Amino acid sequence: MAGRAKGALWYTVFLAGALPFLGLVGVASFGSLGADPAKTLTHQTGTWAMNFLLLCLAMSPFSTYLKMPKLVSYRRQLGLWCYFYVCLHFLVFLALLIEFNPANMAKELVERPYITVGFGGFLLLTIMAITSIPRLIRAMGARRWRRLHKVVFAVVVLACIHFIWLSRSSLLEATVYSLLFGVLIGMRLYYYRERLQRQAATA
Repeated sequence: MAGRAKGALWYTVFLAGALPFLGLVGVASFGSLGADPAKTLTHQTGTWAMNFLLLCLAMSPFSTYLKMPKLVSYRRQLGLWCYFYVCLHFLVFLALLIEFNPANMAKELVERPYITVGFGGFLLLTIMAITSIPRLIRAMGARRWRRLHKVVFAVVVLACIHFIWLSRSSLLEATVYSLLFGVLIGMRLYYYRERLQRQAATA
């Protein structure tokens, strides 16, 4: 029964990850993306990437706070959904905004700092996604894999900077995301300090 429940929850998380994409496909097929489809798709894919990054970062402190250690097992799947929406975000930028032109890409990277920062976050997430393949996890060893995946904190910082610079006139949404990320990182640091104190007391 436990195995069935875990399998059902896995498929639920998978479906939840796919729904925003299916929704975007549906809206696009009906031509309901508004006056600027490229802007709408860029914003929506970026927002969902941030949402899944938030969920991924929340798994560890929430599993401790709620005393549900199995929540952590869904962190990898949420992280891969985050990367999926980041790839869509980047693909929309390449296809609709610079039309797959390498010269335009180089110009954007040089002239627009928020694109440079966003591209840096994309590269770090790519490294994390590649090293999330089970065979590579076993080859690296759990300790080295966990150490490498601490770059998620650098990804969070780059994502927030990218969002804030991109927002320009309206900073409310970007500020809310930045505050939520700050709270989650604070929770992780708090529980990490508690764990170190318990280990020291035991020793």
